[in-house]
Amino acid sequence: MSSAVESLIAVGRLTRISRDRRLINQLLEHARLHIESAELLVGSDDSIAAFQIAYDAVRKLCAALLVHHGLRTTSRGGHHALFECVSELSEELEEYLADLEVLRRQRNAYEYPTIASQAPSASQIQHAVATARAISRIVSDLVGE
Repeated sequence: MSSAVESLIAVGRLTRISRDRRLINQLLEHARLHIESAELLVGSDDSIAAFQIAYDAVRKLCAALLVHHGLRTTSRGGHHALFECVSELSEELEEYLADLEVLRRQRNAYEYPTIASQAPSASQIQHAVATARAISRIVSDLVGE
């Protein structure tokens, strides 16, 4: 395990758990369904839900990879630690770290608005779905699915 992952464990942002194949499969299946649901909502009046569902697919895919490695984020670690950790576990996913952070910030802006703001555009949703699909392929290969 990389020193960055060990540091996240040491400061309580990640914790070790038992590797659970059933949980991995469940997370992958939920992510697959979320991607399909987000695609159905592209162009609908509920663009925030479409974006959040695509984002949640990404989060569950990343969580599946952590479980594969016997890890999970803690409430102190959150989504930022999740994305930081997966980028340490896979060179392919490291290439997506900037995209993951953009998606995380956008999701937070929609989920916890401080001012009235615009909803995500169709292209932002499509980008989130495309990112989720790409990460799904990578994670499925990494966990042997």
